[in-house]
Amino acid sequence: MYFAQKNFKSVHRFLTQFNNIFYTQINEFHRPLVQCQIPKPKISTIFCRHKNIRQFHSVVPLPYAIGNGIQPLFTEKSLKELIDYQYTLVDNLNKLTSDSEFSDYTIYEIITKTAQDPSKALIFNYASQAWNNDFFLQGLTPKGVTLPEAFLHERIKQTFGSIDDFKTHFKDMALGLFGSGWTWLVETEFRQLRVVNTYNAGTTLDTTRLQEKDPNNHPTSLLSSPFLTNASQTSSQFAQSTGSSKPVPPPSIALNLIDPPPHKSKFTPLLCLNVWEHAYLKDFGIHGKETYIDQFWECVDWTVVHNRAASLRDVQGS
Repeated sequence: MYFAQKNFKSVHRFLTQFNNIFYTQINEFHRPLVQCQIPKPKISTIFCRHKNIRQFHSVVPLPYAIGNGIQPLFTEKSLKELIDYQYTLVDNLNKLTSDSEFSDYTIYEIITKTAQDPSKALIFNYASQAWNNDFFLQGLTPKGVTLPEAFLHERIKQTFGSIDDFKTHFKDMALGLFGSGWTWLVETEFRQLRVVNTYNAGTTLDTTRLQEKDPNNHPTSLLSSPFLTNASQTSSQFAQSTGSSKPVPPPSIALNLIDPPPHKSKFTPLLCLNVWEHAYLKDFGIHGKETYIDQFWECVDWTVVHNRAASLRDVQGS
């Protein structure tokens, strides 16, 4: 009996390791399009850090060493705390979804299926925050990779005027986020690049859950608005009112947080900055938000960002 138990544990350990490695590689390939993630089949007794909680979701290893942090953005201690925070998010999500209707869902599926259900707000927040935090960390590098002069480089220049203008706009949006949240470079369903903010654990994967509370962050008369709230205002009218050299927003998208619209728009994220206070307070202090944003550009892995955009282009077929 002892031998059989020991043998079973060895086989189970092998299957678990193979399962994690194989599906991590597949999901890493599809990372720019999270909706394409292939869920890991569960091996019945995989456990997370909390005893007797089945682990369906796990923390994805980072593609860089963390021993020296990511200078000049994060010290080693700060980076390790962010990673430990990710473990906490994933562990709590596993506890909340274990033996529930969401136990076999990917994080992307959990986000989309709970976004409109107030009774599932806690599950949504943990799933969305874990997804956001992972997306942010996976897009960093300590090596200082520059943006390849390829199609994404040209699209940013066409949309924002220049790379420097894009960075200024992105920074203004991040500084304008009053409180905790995330600043994103996204591609809309109209195949246009936009910079948007999400508050708290808000997600770009469902625009009804951007969780934007401050209308001053998205004034409709400025370039920073990802929407036109006046349905009678066309894109051409907007271009005329702001100058033809500025990018044209997509047509009006009606957002209704009470009655979900029949068609829910989503933004495909390409780049993300963590603007939660815990991300920068330790290394930059209470007045260091602007410096933190400036240092962010030194640590963006533009190869990852470019590959995300390239994968999306391949799926779109153009």
